[in-house]
Amino acid sequence: MIPSPMHFGKGLLLTMLWMVSTLSAQDLSIETDLNWKTGEFQLQASLPLPNTMSPSDHPRLLNQLENELTTRALTTLETLPWNRYGTLKQQGTPYFPVMESLALSLKRQWSRLSSDQTQVEAQYTMNLQEIVPSLALGTGQREVWESPMGWTAQPETSWTGLVIYVPQSLPVRGTSQLRPLQPAINARLLGDQLEVLVSPEQGDSIPSYTTLSDYLEDSTRTGRFPLRTMAREIYGSVPCDIILSEEATKTLLKSPNLLNLVQSGRWVLIFEDSLDDSRVDVNSSP
Repeated sequence: MIPSPMHFGKGLLLTMLWMVSTLSAQDLSIETDLNWKTGEFQLQASLPLPNTMSPSDHPRLLNQLENELTTRALTTLETLPWNRYGTLKQQGTPYFPVMESLALSLKRQWSRLSSDQTQVEAQYTMNLQEIVPSLALGTGQREVWESPMGWTAQPETSWTGLVIYVPQSLPVRGTSQLRPLQPAINARLLGDQLEVLVSPEQGDSIPSYTTLSDYLEDSTRTGRFPLRTMAREIYGSVPCDIILSEEATKTLLKSPNLLNLVQSGRWVLIFEDSLDDSRVDVNSSP
């Protein structure tokens, strides 16, 4: 069974949870969780003890679990909402090495016998905010944008990051539709003329998605004096790219230090506190 799209629930807002219930010959079960705020991806795997094994065979069963884990992890990772074209699987054959790299980046945090000693359990994690930019999937050199003429921005030292507020729905550039922003790992930040300001595929940081209540509790990512603005439009077959206003675009282009901070990860996208499943739909297109 293919994992369902991510679910946002109270207490775990902006967290993606998939259950992979298809069992292998060894009954390997996998559950995954992606925290869109921190980029931490967790995978928990479990494997029942066969009748021929006892709890003391835990290490041997763990080896058996890990021998199959990479293949099964690929099935899960290919469903990650990746960019404006869809999931990682929808990127096509050239992205298979990317899935392999991600699967091999999973690090075991712990392993144990279940409380009833009927199965071995193990948890693996990786941080996509650290790994994805290092893949540098884009081709060619980054385009260098000139500062706008006649525009005076704040002094270079003023801004410590970028906060973007996201309305419930936004116009999709090039269409007549209003759609919710779709979180994606390689979502880009675009200027009002579609200038690419931040792109994880060029080695920039991936977005951080959070809610207003969570941000008010912890705003360290953007510092004490962030530039605050609102997303004006979205872009893509899967509308995950964020388009800024002309004013915010000019401010970023006139402030190289701020733009460098944003490209290095000091930016957040803030949703309303109340979210539902309809916000995430990686299979739809305008």
